[in-house]
Amino acid sequence: MIDFHNHVIPNIDDGSSSLQMSLDMLSKANREGTSIIVNTVHYNHPKMLHLNTDFDYIQTQCNALQKELDNANIKIKIIPHAEVYYNEDLLEASKNPLTIIANKYMLIEFSPLLLPISYEENFYQLQTDGITPIIAHVERYRNVQIDTEIVKRWIEKNYIIQINCESILGKAGRKTQKTSMELLEKGYCHIIGSDAHNNSSRNFCLKDALNVIENKYGSRNKNIVLENLENLIHGRDLDLMSPTKKSSFFRKFFKLS
Repeated sequence: MIDFHNHVIPNIDDGSSSLQMSLDMLSKANREGTSIIVNTVHYNHPKMLHLNTDFDYIQTQCNALQKELDNANIKIKIIPHAEVYYNEDLLEASKNPLTIIANKYMLIEFSPLLLPISYEENFYQLQTDGITPIIAHVERYRNVQIDTEIVKRWIEKNYIIQINCESILGKAGRKTQKTSMELLEKGYCHIIGSDAHNNSSRNFCLKDALNVIENKYGSRNKNIVLENLENLIHGRDLDLMSPTKKSSFFRKFFKLS
């Protein structure tokens, strides 16, 4: 399995605070069957502007953790990337190779309280430049919690939709879980990710979230998510989950050009 969206490299951002914590987290992920971790360091976040997000620095820290993993016989490969906090200069951010996944995707998060006015225009500029936006943890945004049909419009614009595993499992509150369930029922999801930050309250939980998807929404949808995670790191197109809730919104696969 591939865990996309986490903060496991130690002492980089608000994620793991020590090497031992990272090893504990990755050991758990490995026991659950995860073999590839895509670490997504916070980038341009207003609360973490002091962070060193130089690609060479992050790569060096990633290599150091990978060496410790190999020494501990924890069979996981780590790929360094970023979770980009939305601002007007997304094209400038895309010049840092840390922010671009497989030369095609950028993981982007918004403020949870308000969607920015100009984001669609800036996303269009990214798409014109060959970069597809992945909207991180969509279930956490107040606008989406009020009206999940916003996500349908994002899908129609060929944005990729990511939901957090902890939200699916109810670890981030009832409202986020309820929103997650509604999105999954409607098929408004491409990929999920743990968003793991530590070895206690926000640890890796991909296996448990996939089990929920399989039990509630079918093995086919679980397989779509797993295949999408594989396709993501290789720069291939992603398919949308199938809806399981009766709706006037008929099934579509949204292929990216």
